[in-house]
Amino acid sequence: MLGQNLRRLGILAAPAALTFAAATAVQAQIYTPTQANLLAMQDEHSGNNLSSVVNSITPDLNGGVIVSFNFGQTQSNGRPPASTSVWANFDDTYFGPNLNLTAFTDSEVTVTLLTGSADAAVDVQPYIQEGSTQGYAFDGFNQAGAEVFPQRGGPTLLSDAVLANGGANVADDIRWGFQVFPQPTYSAPDPFGTGPELLEIDPVAVPEPASLGLLGLAIPALLARRRNASK
Repeated sequence: MLGQNLRRLGILAAPAALTFAAATAVQAQIYTPTQANLLAMQDEHSGNNLSSVVNSITPDLNGGVIVSFNFGQTQSNGRPPASTSVWANFDDTYFGPNLNLTAFTDSEVTVTLLTGSADAAVDVQPYIQEGSTQGYAFDGFNQAGAEVFPQRGGPTLLSDAVLANGGANVADDIRWGFQVFPQPTYSAPDPFGTGPELLEIDPVAVPEPASLGLLGLAIPALLARRRNASK
């Protein structure tokens, strides 16, 4: 009898847990870019006086892109680069209409430093740049602390919760993008002639809350069928 009651409780607990997960999904609205958004990113090194260069942004087979770029390098004579700001900066720019993220609480992608990259690891930091009413402030780069340090290998989730933290003027954003720094020293240039970094950036699959709810309704029926079949 006790075993039967425990089994019944288990059947009831499963949809309850899924219902809670669905409610959580409703609260957490994730912004993830499309492949078209990612392909539209532009190199910002000239406007920010950086010595890095984005070589290309090409589509991958996972619905994202592969960004090929070089960090700032020492000159052929061994001297430092003209600009000691050696990190890479690329983003989508939204001037009229601006990017409206009021419906979202987080911004997520996965990033992978691909085999063949010159460096063994990089520091990837997302950011959202607010509109002119906020003095073009950056959020996510130095305020939300969102960053990952992918080494050559598998994908890493990059979650910039600056939207949930209320740091961005989410109805009037003008840029959404990334700054990537060398490792282990973010301000040190690569030696002259160092090859490119290959960073894959992919959208994150976000489940629909309605799908989670339907799954919760289906679980008890499946468990009941298994129980009847075992009699």
